[in-house]
Order: sequence, then structure tokens, then C-alpha cells
Amino acid sequence: MELLGKIIDRLGQSINLRITRHNLLSSNIANSDIPKYKGFDLMVEESLRASEAGVEGALKKTHPHHMDPIEMNQIKIKDAPYIRLPDSEFPELDLNRMMVDLAENAVKYQATVELLNKKFGSLKYAIEGK
Repeated sequence: MELLGKIIDRLGQSINLRITRHNLLSSNIANSDIPKYKGFDLMVEESLRASEAGVEGALKKTHPHHMDPIEMNQIKIKDAPYIRLPDSEFPELDLNRMMVDLAENAVKYQATVELLNKKFGSLKYAIEGK
């Protein structure tokens, strides 16, 4: 049963990181017209791996039913992709890459939600004993 709890916690962390990445990507796209705007991206898989490695941080689990927090020092952030246009003095966000990343993140988010749904379904099945 402990294994199922860990799996559900990890899926919950993944969903939270995917939502955060979606917000970052959306913000980058919305602000891409602002000169010298600095965009960021969240590296979800790397953040989950860092969390799994058990790096010590300030956040603590205060109740046994709470999900394990991903520590702030475990979240991996990188610069958003830029391109340099010939007639532009400053590099601009690569909107095509950002849109692809946004769509990919949405697909992975949906897949994670469906997997979590299946885990809860199998748990419900086991409880009901059908």
C-alpha cells in the first residue's frame, strides 16, 4: 500500500509542476512582444529527479496524508529559447518553440491526470472488492 501512496504522491507532484510550467510558458508567450523580456522554462523531469534524490530543503511534510513537497532548491529552471532576427537589435523569444513546448506540456499533463485517475480507479476497485 505504501508503494501506491508514493506513486500517487509522485503523480501529484508531476501535475503541480506541469501546471507551473504551463503558467510560465503562457507568460512567456503573452509577454514576448516586450523588448528585452527574459523568459523562463521549468524543467519538469529534472525537477522530479532532483526531488526523488532527496535533496534536503526547508519544506517539511507536516501530516502523513500530505503529499511530499518538492523543495524550491530542487526545481530546475532554464532560460526560454531565443532566436535572433536579422533586423532586430535584441534576441526574441522563439514563439514556435514555446508553442510546441506548451502543447507537449499539455499532452503530458493530460496523460499524468489519466494515470492518476486509473490509480484511483484501481484503488476503488480493490476497496469495493468486485
